[in-house]
Amino acid sequence: MGLETILLPARMFPDLAKTDLENQSLYALMETRYAIAVEWSEEELEAIPAEKEDAKLLQIPAGFPLFSMRRIVFAKDDLPVECGHSLFRGTATVPV
Repeated sequence: MGLETILLPARMFPDLAKTDLENQSLYALMETRYAIAVEWSEEELEAIPAEKEDAKLLQIPAGFPLFSMRRIVFAKDDLPVECGHSLFRGTATVPV
């Protein structure tokens, strides 16, 4: 249904790569393990056509409409803690 890429400052989140994030919230982990609470974000939303590689991963035709969200997430004192890009299909089914 979607692809998500996020970048986090490694110096702020040591050993995060060794953590299983499949069954827990990243933001809850930021707060409990690293004492960093997310406070606000800037987001940019737009509809875009699927590029060839993204289309293959999402099992849709190239050019299929996607919902794109780019964001920067901030903690206390306007400290950026995450930069992310998400792509979502607009429907659960793909027309043939």
